[in-house]
Order: sequence, then C-alpha cells, then structure tokens
Amino acid sequence: MDVLMPQLGETVAEGKVVRWLKAKGDVVKPGDNLFEIETDKATVEVPATGAGVLQEIRVAEGTVAPVGAVVAVIAGDGVAAAPVAAPPPKIAGDPFNVVRTPARNYGPARLPGGAVVTPLARRLAAENGIDLATVEPSGPHGRIVAKDIEAFARRAPAQAARSFHLVADVSLDRLDAILAEIGEAAVTRDDFVIKAWALAVQQPVAFGRAVVRDAATRTLTQIAAARAQPALDGDAASAIVSFGVSGIREVAVPVEPPRTTVLALGAPRRAPVEAEGGGIRFESVMTVTLACDVRALDPARGAELLAVFRRLIERPLAMLA
Repeated sequence: MDVLMPQLGETVAEGKVVRWLKAKGDVVKPGDNLFEIETDKATVEVPATGAGVLQEIRVAEGTVAPVGAVVAVIAGDGVAAAPVAAPPPKIAGDPFNVVRTPARNYGPARLPGGAVVTPLARRLAAENGIDLATVEPSGPHGRIVAKDIEAFARRAPAQAARSFHLVADVSLDRLDAILAEIGEAAVTRDDFVIKAWALAVQQPVAFGRAVVRDAATRTLTQIAAARAQPALDGDAASAIVSFGVSGIREVAVPVEPPRTTVLALGAPRRAPVEAEGGGIRFESVMTVTLACDVRALDPARGAELLAVFRRLIERPLAMLA
C-alpha cells in the first residue's frame, strides 16, 4: 500500500516531512501516526490507513514532496486485520495559535504588531535565528510565510557583507560638567550628540522617531525643540540609535538602505583610564559603534567621521556657539 503526501487545504501544493514517527521494518496498525509534515497551513501528524510493515521510506526527513507523491510503502504481513476507521490527521497547531508538536514549540503565531506567522515559517525562523519582527510579510492578509523567511535568510549574509563597523570609547566628563552647569532642563546629552554627529556627516540626523534637519547649523535649544517633533520622512538621514540600558556597552546595528551610516550609543559607564604620570583615574565613558555601508564610504572615511564626533563630544564648548 502506497502512503501518499496528503493535501491539507485547497491551496496547499506540497508538504515537508519533518520527522518519521515509524522506522523501516516497524509494524503499523491503522491509526498509528507514521510521520509529521509541515506546510504553510498547519503542522500535521499523518496516520496509517492500513495494517502491515513499513517496508520503504521514499521521502527523507527535511525533504519537500508534492501533494499525492508516494512518501512510503506499507507491505501487508499476511495477517488479516479488522478494519479500523482511521482518525483524521491530528493537527498540532494552526496559523492562529502556538504550534506544539511532541518535540517542537516555535512560539506564538501572532506577533505583537498583529502579523500572523504560519507554522512552517515559525520553524524556519527559529532554526535560522531570525527575528520575525524584522521580516516583511508577503502572504495573504499580511501573513509571514516560509518563502519570506527563506528570502530574508538569503539577504542577510549579503547585507552583512556590505557593511563594516568601527568602535570607539568617548569621554563624557566635560560634556556632563557643562550639562550640570547649564541645567539639563534646557538641553540634554542627546542634543549634543545630534549636533556633533550632524557636524561630522553634514546630513539630517534621525534620533528615535524624530528627524532633525540642518542640525549642524542649529543651536542646541533649536535641536531640542526639533527633536520633540516626530517625523516619519527621514529615511535618508543618518541614524543615531541609543541603548541606555545599564550593562549594554556596545551594539552593532545593521545599515538599512537608503541610509549609509548608523551610529549606535552604548550605555554610559564609569571606566578606568590612564592619568598623567601613569596613574589610574575614573571617568564617564560611552562606547559608540559606527556602522557604514561599504558601497558609500570606506573604513578610512568612517574612521574620520567617528574621530570628528569624538572630538566634538570631548570638547563640547565648540558646539555652544
């Protein structure tokens, strides 16, 4: 008796054999689960519809086969078996619930933003370490399907190869002293950071959801006011991403087109530095990581931008004019 790949829905054309629950040579009875398959619709354990011995497995684990393909052969053992009505396939999950199988649980099928993820897409994302929140859906009604994960996985190495990262420690002692003197109610460290980076890159600067244009020529108070007005049209701006969580010293953020640079700020910390005369003193330090698109600028130019930013932050009086 041939065991066929079942069709789990009108639009399903193929299924992937995830796991065989019976081995070649095993005796099977009607209703015994033979193998587990996944499609973009469901995760299913497929039962035998007749008795015998599993003589041949034609589709190996991890292999995709079209609906109707022979995946295994069951040979009769010569012993008449009383007919037993085979139960319907046991669906272990559906697109709107957590997928749970005997060996797997790949998390919720509905993301916090509302996007629905199919079972196969969830498994592929888990196996490839892909954050589903970063995947663009292409399925019906905005669903994330398997081909979206596969496309993302193909793009990820290429995106990584197009960028490089530069890291530097920046002293905050002088800046913090100025902020204490002028009062942080007027301007904040973020305003100095935006102005310093704008002076380095000579571009609009995106910080959070705000985009500050002409920041290189604006005063710090003008930057503070502009930063309070969110804008969503700043894709071409150079971005600053701040990670102020204690203990997060360094973060590498990918560069997404059309941006060519992204400056990531680690959480400020107290760090030992060498003092004059060879002693040790402590100062406030922030680690900054510059991600650059290699097609737009080379490492030498990236290092120059980072050096300008560092010099301005460590000598902030120049930005008060």
